[in-house]
Amino acid sequence: MKFDNELDLIKVMGWTQSNKLIYILKELKNGKTKEEVFESLKGLIKPKSFEGYITKIERLSDDIRFV
Repeated sequence: MKFDNELDLIKVMGWTQSNKLIYILKELKNGKTKEEVFESLKGLIKPKSFEGYITKIERLSDDIRFV
């Protein structure tokens, strides 16, 4: 499945997950490291949860075209 825009991702993953995923993905595309992104989210997301999103991004990165 290809994700051509944010709405496609929201339809599959729901609002909460997709918005977190999109935010992290955009930050990484803007040149921040994983550690920098995690630090900017400190107190908002647990480390294990963040790693789960990183894993999803790595798995889906070829299919996400809109970022």
